[in-house]
Amino acid sequence: DWEEQASVVGEALGSAGLDESKRLVVALNKCDRLDEADRADRLRMARDWGWEAVLVSAISGEGFDALRKALVAAPV
Repeated sequence: DWEEQASVVGEALGSAGLDESKRLVVALNKCDRLDEADRADRLRMARDWGWEAVLVSAISGEGFDALRKALVAAPV
C-alpha cells in the first residue's frame, strides 16, 4: 500500500543522508485514480514525511506545470 511504499522511500532517503533539513520535491503519480479525499490524504501524509509533494498524472498530464515550478524553485 501507499503508506508502506512511502515508508520505504523515507528510509532509503535517510540512509542516503537526506534529512528534514534538505528540501525534497516528490512527484506522486497516478493522481487521476484518486478522488479529492484521497488526494488530500496523500498530500497530508507526504507533508508529515517532510516532503514537498506534487500530485501528477502521466496519463492526463495533470500536475506537471506545478512539478516544474517546484523543481525550478528547489535549491541546488
